[in-house]
Amino acid sequence: MATIHRATLEPDKVTIVSRWIADRRWYAGTGTPALRQLAAYRFDDPDGEVGLETLLLLDESGASPVLYQVPLSYRGAPLESAPERAFLGEMQHSVLGTRYVYDAAYDPVYATELLRAIVQGGSEAGQVVADSGESRPSTATCKGSGLLGTRPRHGDGTQHDLAVTSARVLTGEQSNTSLIANVTLDGQELQVITKVFRVLHDGRNPDVELQGSLTAAGSTRVPRMLGWLQGGWTDQATGTRHTGDLAMAQQFLPGVQDAWREALRAATDNRDFTREARALGEATADVHAQLAAGQPTADADAERVAGTIAGMRARLEEAIAADPSVAEHRDAVERVFQRLESADWPPLQRVHGDYHLGQVLDAPGLGWVLLDFEGEPLRPLAERAEPDAAVRDVAGMLRSFDYAAGSVQQTDGLDRTAWARDARTAFLEGYAADGGLSEQDPLLRAYELDKALYELVYETRHRPDWVGIPRAAVDRLATAQSTGDDMNTERPQGDSPTTTGARTGSTASSVYLARGGGQGRLAAPLPGRAAAPAAAPAPTTGDERADGSGPAPSTTPRPTCCCAGCTAGRTPPRGAPEQERSDRARAAPARRPRAAAPGRRRDGRPAARLRGHLVGPGARRRGARLPGRDDVRRRRRARRRRPLPLPPDARRDRHPPDR
Repeated sequence: MATIHRATLEPDKVTIVSRWIADRRWYAGTGTPALRQLAAYRFDDPDGEVGLETLLLLDESGASPVLYQVPLSYRGAPLESAPERAFLGEMQHSVLGTRYVYDAAYDPVYATELLRAIVQGGSEAGQVVADSGESRPSTATCKGSGLLGTRPRHGDGTQHDLAVTSARVLTGEQSNTSLIANVTLDGQELQVITKVFRVLHDGRNPDVELQGSLTAAGSTRVPRMLGWLQGGWTDQATGTRHTGDLAMAQQFLPGVQDAWREALRAATDNRDFTREARALGEATADVHAQLAAGQPTADADAERVAGTIAGMRARLEEAIAADPSVAEHRDAVERVFQRLESADWPPLQRVHGDYHLGQVLDAPGLGWVLLDFEGEPLRPLAERAEPDAAVRDVAGMLRSFDYAAGSVQQTDGLDRTAWARDARTAFLEGYAADGGLSEQDPLLRAYELDKALYELVYETRHRPDWVGIPRAAVDRLATAQSTGDDMNTERPQGDSPTTTGARTGSTASSVYLARGGGQGRLAAPLPGRAAAPAAAPAPTTGDERADGSGPAPSTTPRPTCCCAGCTAGRTPPRGAPEQERSDRARAAPARRPRAAAPGRRRDGRPAARLRGHLVGPGARRRGARLPGRDDVRRRRRARRRRPLPLPPDARRDRHPPDR
């Protein structure tokens, strides 16, 4: 039981949180917070020394109210192990005196009690008033799921032996807070990651629902889920009762790399990535089949199809408003979307929803492991929980390969068109059981074009230096529609399309049927798949990787993720906009080539430096030594040592890799 005192507080709890919350990465507001407490629940400290209370606070400062979960710990003395960012301030309690208020995620007592509630099926603590002994009902409730896939060890039907030996908070996250704990569970030592959802929604969180379903089905394509904590609360202003997921716990995979890192290194070195891409396609198909078997599906009726097309057309108008040059492709894009009306749609199913290379880990002995099934964070929860076409995830991964190649081209000036084409083709071959899903499929074409338009809007608003990558994709996809090009023929940014003839291939519907019409097969570790070599350590910035696999690298002029939308509020990459350079080149009148100025190449970019000499067009005439074989090898080694960005997600939190 938690003991409650009849006391006055100075400042009060809402005030002390309001002063602190605006600087949190997971706070979605932009102005001064306007917080109102809806409810609260408590955990009990077995030693009776620490107060553990979780506030559910509604922020009404923006256009749409946002509900935050803020766990607090109240201590009689400072918590020496807590960092400065975890300290909210001092609060004067009329009975207990000075209380030190902390973000409870950094308090080891809270970490233990939260995980105990999840694993043992516990609930909120009862409350008793100190001076009268009367019970006080909790305004919010919570209940743990218990350890998934196991039976209780003791006769009361609820208990598992749990001891937390250490816990720490991942520091590189945005929308959620994750705690890494070393625990002993029923005599077995393991590492567990507990994710505390900071923004709450009414209804099941897709990450909990889908990963729980996959774990229950025995899938090895996701980290094993241990359980979750579900809550209930009432809005006192309206009297409406709500329920939603508060936290989840799952297996932690230390020392792994995400697919974005591996793909970016392979693209930089121009190293073949088809084997990995094909295996990634197989893993994606496995997860889609398991989701179709374990979750409800729906027919793609006329109403659902019309709603999907309307959303795509709205995104087109948004892209035109952000970048008027897209208007020249309006008719071609409309034809792509119009073909969806007569397309052969497979049954709709639950999907990942925000799928890209940063959402996949390369786990030794397991192969590719998928993470973070929350979907696009900016979409309403109800939309993310609706069945969708599986090709949405396929299109997202194709765009991710495009971003890896575009990143290398923009930062290093290296054309990786062929690399991206081969990786995309291999991924599609691995995904489709019948030998290959063609990019000519109308569903895949429309979903990839829609994703590129979304990226273009985001990059225009937040990272204009990188708008050339999605703009080139829109040009390619729209032009392929009007000329009959093979859309899998990638081109460097700014190039004109080249007609190669359309490929033939299976449709999204036939791929669904080839996978068994939704009858899932359980995944197994990929035979013969060796773990990728560990990457060289990168200089750190003080933040930790959101997947917990090490310190985050320092900022580099590469995009911090393989998808648009993952770096809101972050410092944009350095470097002149690639598209701006190509626009200037197209606008310039034709003229005779001239020798480059010292230190510059003919295209205006700085020349490379080797051993103190300028190397570029005209360098031989200036007497500079041109690079030899040893110089080329030295430059390749330097590129391999270059620190790479980590994909935070738009949120990011990831252990899931911070979108």
